Amino acid sequence: SPLSPEELCLRLAEAIGVGDEAVAAQSAAALARHHTELSVSLRDTNYPGGELSMAVWVEDATSSANITLRVRPHLTIGTLKEQVWGAPGGTWG
Repeated sequence: SPLSPEELCLRLAEAIGVGDEAVAAQSAAALARHHTELSVSLRDTNYPGGELSMAVWVEDATSSANITLRVRPHLTIGTLKEQVWGAPGGTWG
C-alpha cells in the first residue's frame, strides 16, 4: 500500500541523513506527485560529524557478539536493526 505523506517525510529525512540518494529522490518525487506542502530545516547536532559509535551486544540461539555501529542521533530503530543484521557475521534479528 502507498505510504502516507507523514511516512514519506520520515523516509525522506532518514534517507537524506544517511546519504541514500535513491530513496531520498523516490520519497521527494512521491511527495511532489501529491503536491505535499513541506517546511524543511536543518537540525543542529551536538555531535562532531553527526555520528556516534555505539557498542551493541547481539545474540541469537546459536551465537553472540559485541559489535560497534556508527549511528546518527535521528536514526530509527528499524534502521539500527538493519545495521545489526548487516554486520559482518551477523544474522541476528
